[in-house]
Amino acid sequence: MKEDVCSFLERHGISYLIETESLEKVLGDANAIYMTRIQDEHDATPGESGKTDVSKFRLTLANMAYVKPNAVIMHPFPRRDEIDVAIDPDPRAMYWRQERNGMWSRAGFDCLHLSGRIMKS
Repeated sequence: MKEDVCSFLERHGISYLIETESLEKVLGDANAIYMTRIQDEHDATPGESGKTDVSKFRLTLANMAYVKPNAVIMHPFPRRDEIDVAIDPDPRAMYWRQERNGMWSRAGFDCLHLSGRIMKS
């Protein structure tokens, strides 16, 4: 974590622990793994985040040997190469279910909204 985040947590009496910068060292402890891509569309200077080496934080098929059998892997999409596509069929890969549930949640909200059951603010 960056120093500003650590300082904020300390000022507010929130305990935290910086465990590691090695994905392999923590995968076996995790019940849920939330992966995401670098949000480079928010770079102040175009291409700025491309200078960050994220290779050590890619989830590979070899990493799956460390992941608990009942852990879940989530991703908000769109993805790039932060999760190896070979992991997709793994039952712990919940991101396709996550995407499907989001689609049905949005469809339900749209139906309620269009039927007039949700009040406009």
